[in-house]
Amino acid sequence: MKKAYVFMLLALVLFLTIYGNIALKGREPSVSYLNVFLQVVNSQNSSSSTYGSNVYFVSMPGKRVSGETIVQNTNKKQGKVSVEAEGELAENNWLEIEKENFKIKPNETAKISLVIDIPADAEARNYTGRLRIEMR
Repeated sequence: MKKAYVFMLLALVLFLTIYGNIALKGREPSVSYLNVFLQVVNSQNSSSSTYGSNVYFVSMPGKRVSGETIVQNTNKKQGKVSVEAEGELAENNWLEIEKENFKIKPNETAKISLVIDIPADAEARNYTGRLRIEMR
């Protein structure tokens, strides 16, 4: 009888472990980052480009530059997306996110647009920041 009790207890622990992992799957937030690099220059050249999880801007003081990234919900349930700016560009209040919190349906994509307003008195140098993109 003692062996049967131990076996049932082990079976219960195994069941709870497996069920607990299945029940929690998909509930933990998915977090990704988009690095933002800005090079302020004293010439008329201006550009933006995106490579993987990086977006690059080159522009002059007093200008406004913009870019975007796309997020996709690969889950079977609606997701809640929150976007937060971090780093030097956010601390200087130069980086603006047009959509900070939104819902996204399963298998759909959504654009996240960002705008950088470079002050007229900005020093010509490199600036960095990033977007923290969380989906629940």
